[in-house]
Amino acid sequence: MNRRFVFAAIVILGGMGGCFESHTNVQELRGTDCVLCHSDDYDATAMPIHSAPTVGFPTTCADCHRTTDWYPALGGLHPSPNTFRNATNLNDTFLIDKSSANPNQHKNIPCLSCHDLDTPRPPDPVPRGWDTNCIGCHPNDAHLQDAHRGVTPANGTTYQYRADVPNFCLSCHPQGTAEGHPTSVFPLRGEHNRGCASCHDRATGPDTAGANTNCTQSGCHPNEDRHHGEVGKYSADKAGPWPRPDLNARNFCRMCHRSGGGGD
Repeated sequence: MNRRFVFAAIVILGGMGGCFESHTNVQELRGTDCVLCHSDDYDATAMPIHSAPTVGFPTTCADCHRTTDWYPALGGLHPSPNTFRNATNLNDTFLIDKSSANPNQHKNIPCLSCHDLDTPRPPDPVPRGWDTNCIGCHPNDAHLQDAHRGVTPANGTTYQYRADVPNFCLSCHPQGTAEGHPTSVFPLRGEHNRGCASCHDRATGPDTAGANTNCTQSGCHPNEDRHHGEVGKYSADKAGPWPRPDLNARNFCRMCHRSGGGGD
């Protein structure tokens, strides 16, 4: 089936209201084809203006509109990086690009996959990201539970998964990013391929730079003297009670085993 036939089918059988639902036999119809019939609508739209060269609205109508009707629709373009600055001048724009400076997974995802048009609009001033639905892609599964076990947000409250607030993730992740484990520094492989809370004690602080790592009291390395008798100066330089109280009692292993390997 060629594009000319597809175009004719759309014109004869209907417009935006039913093209994707009533004409399932037109297999070649894609989101990029909407503008074939709706270029006049695109050009005539003034609130907000779509067609001005500097505006940048895409001609892929289904990015912001349902395929059953024009309304409701998303309110506008996504803010670009560095658009918003908070009181401490930190960027809190939700990042949807992917570059070497900002690697993240929120790229090439349809707008309506993250924004729910059925979310009631709150009263003014409308908060940013008010219609965002995070939990559709981030369910309360075992991985998410492990990553957040013992986490205390900046406001001092205990972390709680809020299925009743679909965008609650934004309160701690306003940019849509989360720090991953530094596999180039401490790879999660072999015996260290385990859950976050097995090694990190969030009660002692955040995960930053492994400061809350618990090597000796986690049950994994309670006393390693038996393995270090042949290590030169180990006994003399590190003599004393185990674990050493003058070092970080829980993660002092990392002084010699920075990447978690026995041969470091």
